[in-house]
Amino acid sequence: INVMNTYLEELYTLYELLIDKEVYQKRKDRLEIIEISGYTELEKLEIVKKYILKKVDREIVCTDMNRNDFDLYISNPHEPILLNDNKDSLIKTLESIGSFGNNKEDIYVLKHRLNQQRIFRKQKKVDDETLRLKARSKEDIEDILQTFEAISQKEIEPASMRPTFFEWNIWRAMTMINHGKVKGNFTVDDSGMPISTAGGGKSDIIGDYGKFNIGIEVTLSTGQKQFEMEGEPVSRHIGEMQVEKPTFGIFIADSLNETVINHFYTLSHQKSKIYNGYYNEAWRIRKWFIKNLKSLSVRYLF
Repeated sequence: INVMNTYLEELYTLYELLIDKEVYQKRKDRLEIIEISGYTELEKLEIVKKYILKKVDREIVCTDMNRNDFDLYISNPHEPILLNDNKDSLIKTLESIGSFGNNKEDIYVLKHRLNQQRIFRKQKKVDDETLRLKARSKEDIEDILQTFEAISQKEIEPASMRPTFFEWNIWRAMTMINHGKVKGNFTVDDSGMPISTAGGGKSDIIGDYGKFNIGIEVTLSTGQKQFEMEGEPVSRHIGEMQVEKPTFGIFIADSLNETVINHFYTLSHQKSKIYNGYYNEAWRIRKWFIKNLKSLSVRYLF
């Protein structure tokens, strides 16, 4: 595992970061805030005061530890003892959400069951949100438009969350304005709210319309960075879906870089073996700016 110190612009292995005294001295005053999804700021503070500061050893491990001992130390699943390494607490949480557990079960069995229950409950939240969006209530429409405006005006903080909310809001709009089965690949927390953008390997949002798919790619990047970040993976995602059944792509950005337009337009006129011999029809491209999507949403939904 490699760790980058973004302040000093130096790269360390995790072993060096924890063992080397000189490295430790460089990094000790550059600690970053840990955000725990699902807790309020006050709850996080209480966790730090009542648990982390009392239970977790903050002393640096011995500096003469050999590599083999370090590997055993860093891979030990029982150290440090975590907040949820308590059977009674796990059982209480499981019972509070309608599941079960007992003290005779291995703690990792309890953790796995709790994790599965959380995954199920998250999906239930998303499914309920989907059904509500299909109703196209005026309140939801206005909320989607206001969220787009907040993103455009850079009102959402921290700034690092804007791409996540942008992706989530596009999913809400696409779910609302058509009758396909639209799946967002972003990550949500226990309440169903987005906490990170889609991972690699597939489109940000996928719409299944029976005889064809629509892959929706979303970005707030601009300029040459937009081409560098989106050019290859976006075309690959749509092309791979094309192998399964006809697939069309929608690329949504606040503005489009000319290199991106040229790249996708060129792909739309080339047959490719990796796309099952088809033209990559996904990129018969049109410019989709946010204002156009908002305009379309208003015209269609009202």
